[in-house]
Amino acid sequence: MPDRSLAIVDDHPMLMEGIAALLERRGGFTIAATGNVADHIVSIARSHHPDEMIVDLSMAGDVFQAIADALKIAPEMTIVVFTASAHE
Repeated sequence: MPDRSLAIVDDHPMLMEGIAALLERRGGFTIAATGNVADHIVSIARSHHPDEMIVDLSMAGDVFQAIADALKIAPEMTIVVFTASAHE
């Protein structure tokens, strides 16, 4: 079975690199693209059409709108959303 293409959009470079390294080491995924602001969600969907995208909710731009727009471009793409916060 071929690797699944994956994009990661997060404004924390070390976290993004760690996720990418973990998933590449696990196997089954090829990192297609990375980004660090909400607009990158849409541009990556348009230019790379990854199978999956991991997105941080807490970064510059309108992440919710970018997700909606990206899914119009690539409706078959799965988006996994996560965020970290010091607040409850």
